[in-house]
Amino acid sequence: MLCVSVVIPVIGITSARQHAARIDRLFCMKRTMTAVLLALSLSTAACTTAVVARPPRPGMVLVEGVWVVPPRIGAVWIPAHYERVGFHRVWIAGRWRY
Repeated sequence: MLCVSVVIPVIGITSARQHAARIDRLFCMKRTMTAVLLALSLSTAACTTAVVARPPRPGMVLVEGVWVVPPRIGAVWIPAHYERVGFHRVWIAGRWRY
């Protein structure tokens, strides 16, 4: 009787183990990145900034984002705007009306 051993190469076992190890590393990396991003977002969420601005003095007027004193008593600031002139729109700059 002749005994012949046949070696069948099993390629899938080694690559399956490598694939499983690669997936484990990938999930470990995802968990690590999630933990890092969560820690960074929580640390920045804890930082708060408070801007305290006191109100302007009586009689001051807000002109284009800046509080100013009118040039005369009773002067009124007319803000910049567009006006129609014929079929066009023309930009009219802000001005004081006395």
